[in-house]
Amino acid sequence: TKLILLDSLLQEKMMVRCRISLLACLFSVAHGGDVNQHNAASQNVDDILKNQANANKLVPQGASPDAKSYFFNITSGADVLALFSSAGPMKIELAKVSTTGIQSYKPAVFYEMTGTNTVTGSRAGDTVSISMKYKDSAGTGDFIVSEAEIKMDIVTGGEKAIRVDYWLVKNASLSVSFTHKGGAVQKQSIDITPKQGYTSRPGDLACGSPYSLCAPLPLSWSCTDQQLKKAKVSDLSAGSDTAILHIPGMQLQPFKKDQAKTKFGSNWDCDPLIPLSIWVGVLLTLGIASIVLWALMMLSVVHGPSKFDDPKGPSIHIPQSE
Repeated sequence: TKLILLDSLLQEKMMVRCRISLLACLFSVAHGGDVNQHNAASQNVDDILKNQANANKLVPQGASPDAKSYFFNITSGADVLALFSSAGPMKIELAKVSTTGIQSYKPAVFYEMTGTNTVTGSRAGDTVSISMKYKDSAGTGDFIVSEAEIKMDIVTGGEKAIRVDYWLVKNASLSVSFTHKGGAVQKQSIDITPKQGYTSRPGDLACGSPYSLCAPLPLSWSCTDQQLKKAKVSDLSAGSDTAILHIPGMQLQPFKKDQAKTKFGSNWDCDPLIPLSIWVGVLLTLGIASIVLWALMMLSVVHGPSKFDDPKGPSIHIPQSE
């Protein structure tokens, strides 16, 4: 009887512990939302947006803190304008203008923009305008960039777009203040809008390096090393210096107004899967091979001269003995 009583007491004690654990779990779930709301209220707007980006997996999982610091959720109030990210700090290269084009110094002269970046944006109809301001007061070296501003106007479809189902960076500019080898401060405003396509006609729009930054509306633009520089070199003076903007691991995704999904879509890479040089080589090889094959076929059907042969006459006999 004592053993049965002891067993029943142990079972009752275990049931009490299970009920207490269940009540504790329900209490933590019920009050979890209040805790999160309290933390959100104590954070600033930038922290809230970064937390939302992480929750929505806008930044890849496992990304380093440096990678997350170069991700920008560009908004205007409650309107999400675009997402922009890079694999590291943007760079400005100082290059030389020659009669044949823009050429890099040897060795190349770069400045990493590791200072303060401020990104803002606005929307006017189907056009999204982005401004990225950079400031650094502690730069060292021969080439120092103290201030820079990058502006982009992105058309997200609509009647004024070249293609209504594509978004396109219509205008891009770079304003930069720098010193080189301890010289005077130089200020330049450069139109870094890339060429629209193979020609200036709308039908020749090309979405790939070194042409337009564009992609279908659901997709994002990506590039391992995005280079933006003056496209019309004839506007520059030979022998002068100019700046080239480098964006490592760039990814850009603009959105239409009130778009439901505001995440990076599948990427449209700036480098095509099969570049133009390979296409030219393949087509030339096929063309030459077809000409050679046609010539061999023509030779195979050539017959000997039999026009003056008499089939009823005696055959030609050539004696074999001497």
